[in-house]
Amino acid sequence: DLAPEDFTLLDNGQPARIRTLHNSLATPSEPPPELIFVLDTVNLSPQQFTQTQSAIVRFLRRNNGRLDSPCFLYRLTRGGLFSCAMPARDGNLLAKEVEQRRSPRTVWKNERDPLGTSKGTSQPNPLSLRALGSIAIDQREIPGRKVVVWISPGWPVNAGDNGFDEATELSTRLREARITLDNVNVWPNPDQSFDYRDYLEAPRSQKDMQPAKMALQAIAKQTGGLVLDASGDLDRDIDRCVEESRSFYTLTFNP
Repeated sequence: DLAPEDFTLLDNGQPARIRTLHNSLATPSEPPPELIFVLDTVNLSPQQFTQTQSAIVRFLRRNNGRLDSPCFLYRLTRGGLFSCAMPARDGNLLAKEVEQRRSPRTVWKNERDPLGTSKGTSQPNPLSLRALGSIAIDQREIPGRKVVVWISPGWPVNAGDNGFDEATELSTRLREARITLDNVNVWPNPDQSFDYRDYLEAPRSQKDMQPAKMALQAIAKQTGGLVLDASGDLDRDIDRCVEESRSFYTLTFNP
């Protein structure tokens, strides 16, 4: 039950007037947010991936497979990005795709030339960031808010060469698609020297850029999403992402 005067909106550091404010729980015209799961075979070990698949299937099959919100699936592999055909409320149908490791739609393939070398890249960092940007483009024309639940410890942050233009483009794509990114990781982080909290200040130019600013956790925080780290309970973390997705405010202003 918050009102516009309960918020402070800064546009480039200056106070801006909020023109409209809508509460998702009180506005029936706002469609329920789309819940998007990313099946990440690139950054998860086979054992972690199996655990992730099982948790997603358990969620999809609840309530006899009747989902409260439309769900969508993406599968990221070193060979490309693949997805289900369309958003669905039939959890049993989506669960079957997860169990059969089948994704009927190709978003893009990591093509190889005749010599067998990849024309793109199979490195986790650029491959994962390309996938996130592609998901935003793929979802941009679909109305309403989307919550992307990416279950993964994230990608290596010392293996990327990301520029300010790339960071700005990714940020713009996610905003235009109305995507909030949640990161769930129930496994101990192998890189104890990296703390995403040290890299949350948004870059304003190329001199501010560091590869760690394009870490999965940092991007999730920048979209206003959750970072649930090493809780050990994947089912509970998925539930929390779903619960958070239902309650939100939508505001507009003149930039």
